[in-house]
Amino acid sequence: REQKHMGQIFMEASKHQGTSFVEIYQNCNIFNDGAFSELTEKETKAETQLILEDDKPMVFGTENNKGLILDGSNFKIVEIGNNYNLNDILVHNKKDKNLAMLLSEITYTPDLPVPIGILYQETKPTYEQMMTDQIKSTISSKGKGDLNKILLGSNSWTVD
Repeated sequence: REQKHMGQIFMEASKHQGTSFVEIYQNCNIFNDGAFSELTEKETKAETQLILEDDKPMVFGTENNKGLILDGSNFKIVEIGNNYNLNDILVHNKKDKNLAMLLSEITYTPDLPVPIGILYQETKPTYEQMMTDQIKSTISSKGKGDLNKILLGSNSWTVD
């Protein structure tokens, strides 16, 4: 039901150089009807969804008055305004692998909101790009190869 958000995620996944994994919570009205209603119904989704945005505090709630902090290595929900302000709230960093690992486990804790968005994004050369660079580097240092010379090698003979 979050088509606008899902469209943005698909665009980001498409633009990403390398592999992207997109998880979609899909309702099946025969075998799994209403399985994700807490995440999709207007009355509850603000309290159960944590929309992740890079470099922004992880806030949620009907009035965006709740946020996540780390208590050791566990997330804890705090209310903004009651002993906590926006600066105390954990800021999402999509390049932080440790934070992504913690966020990937969050759904196992029923009291915590379900994160949606980009949990982790790593920017590094793809295999294809590294191979292309290696070929270009070899050609520039050794010159363009001769396939016949490579196939025939230096130890060849002629059969009459």
